[in-house]
Amino acid sequence: WFDCVQGLLAPSLFSRGIINRARSRVFVQEDEVYMLQAVELAKQGLGKTAPNPAVGCVVVATNGTIIGRGFHPAAGEPHAEIFALRDAGAQLSVGENDTRWQVLDAAHLVNSTVYVTLEPCSHVGRTPPCCDVLIDIGVSRVVIGMKDPAPWVSGRGIERMRAANISVIVDIEAAACEQLNFDW
Repeated sequence: WFDCVQGLLAPSLFSRGIINRARSRVFVQEDEVYMLQAVELAKQGLGKTAPNPAVGCVVVATNGTIIGRGFHPAAGEPHAEIFALRDAGAQLSVGENDTRWQVLDAAHLVNSTVYVTLEPCSHVGRTPPCCDVLIDIGVSRVVIGMKDPAPWVSGRGIERMRAANISVIVDIEAAACEQLNFDW
């Protein structure tokens, strides 16, 4: 619909941002709904993830259907994004000394949108970085509830995904996401 309308309307409406702002409002409403579902998932990990934060994630197909859900259950376990991607049918593996998730099958997730309550990690800890697997799969959008305040992440995951041409939206339902981990 948007592409059809774009070709019919005067280009000046697009150059002034009028149409894009209207389109953005629709995305924001959808983004809030999906993010609140990710917040509810994250609550399942509360009190169980220390020293890590509680995080929830939802994967949405291009048609708007939720196809994957996940949360971070405990320190040392895969993060919420990995559980959600696997729930959506992605086949991912990691060896004992691997620094990157191996994507074995996830072609059906190309161009999907991922909603995650906390910025995807960009460092190797007990598990490889989540931002890299999102890049490798080819998701088109990542909507983040809040930037990770940890100094070893703090915007690096966002930068890496944007550098890979993924549309990254930050601070959707930020207050709800911050409340999840107010003491983290």
